[in-house]
Amino acid sequence: MDSLCERSKKKNADYCCDHVEEQDNYFFKVMIGDFRERITIPDAFVKHFVGKLARSIKLESRNGRTFDAQITNNYNKLVIQSGWNAFASAHDLKVGDFLLFNYNGISQLEVLIFDPSGCEKVQSCLVINNTGQEPIDISSSFYDVPINSPQSERSNQVNKIVNISSSRSPPEASGYFSQSEYDLEAHCDFVPPYILPSGILLTDVQTKKLDKRVQAIQSKTPIYGCIMTKSSIYAKPPNLYLSRKYSEIYLPFDNGTVILERHGKNWEVRCRAASYKRRKFTNGWKQFARDNSLKVGDFCLFELLKKKKQYTMIVHIVRKK
Repeated sequence: MDSLCERSKKKNADYCCDHVEEQDNYFFKVMIGDFRERITIPDAFVKHFVGKLARSIKLESRNGRTFDAQITNNYNKLVIQSGWNAFASAHDLKVGDFLLFNYNGISQLEVLIFDPSGCEKVQSCLVINNTGQEPIDISSSFYDVPINSPQSERSNQVNKIVNISSSRSPPEASGYFSQSEYDLEAHCDFVPPYILPSGILLTDVQTKKLDKRVQAIQSKTPIYGCIMTKSSIYAKPPNLYLSRKYSEIYLPFDNGTVILERHGKNWEVRCRAASYKRRKFTNGWKQFARDNSLKVGDFCLFELLKKKKQYTMIVHIVRKK
């Protein structure tokens, strides 16, 4: 009898172990926000497949049709971006749809699609050219595609600021993501071309346009880019916050003066320590914003120049249409 019980326990233990391992292959996403442009893979899922998650994958829906897609590192998050829009359009994904992903371990994600009622979508996917892509014109304005900025200025200030980097990644030697690629600090030898504050996600088109502008500046230090919000223009007094990731490295002081330069003119602006180890422009910023006719939605690129003991930043403004 004892032997039977032991065998039963072992069988149940093996089943539970296999069942847990199988569960690790799944994750789900609810279609909200900019779901047609990209989806973010959950961190817990990524960590489980360190060294096993391929950069190039296939998305397979219920009808057996597959779509080629790429996994990229975006702000220290792995996202399915290139190729995802074709999948979303072909299956007419809508806000509130629920997608269940199953990674089969051989560079393929099987996808089940449910509508907001909880029932699986059974319509066949639209017939489109999976390989064809619309040509991208990067010569037009950076704002041809809307930027997804934080939902509110309050949430942007209250939420803890996290370390972020440019969506660019260091040169990659293999077709799989290693453990170090999930940790930005592991890239100590890699200097990002620009740093953006938390909450801003760029599309492929926007990223290419921003890369082109930053490359033209040819700065020796990373460019800091941010979108003008209501608080940075109309608050009393208006302040501009700079992210912790940028401030700790490139503005290593608690209270000082920064010279903002544009078109040969200079503005002396006070730079003070702010919450969450950020910095903020205070006295003098209002005058700079007024003299340069900054509006909500304008995108400013700050190029840091250290002249002896004086910090100078050349400001490049991209106007919102």
